[in-house]
Amino acid sequence: MVAFRGMARWSGTSFSTPLVAGLIATHMSKTGEMDPRTAAKQVLATTRSITDPDGKAIEALGWGIGADL
Repeated sequence: MVAFRGMARWSGTSFSTPLVAGLIATHMSKTGEMDPRTAAKQVLATTRSITDPDGKAIEALGWGIGADL
């Protein structure tokens, strides 16, 4: 049995694509933005880095987490 500590790690577009699409759709719904490319740029402008329990940036998350989450 393995003890789990911290965050899980997933990789690949099969996991990230639906998350990013949902985040952009949520942003479009909240703001009324009609152009998905503009919405994507707006979402990226609101991201912030997140850290692991030890305070180190989690580079595997790329852009970080959006404000709409």
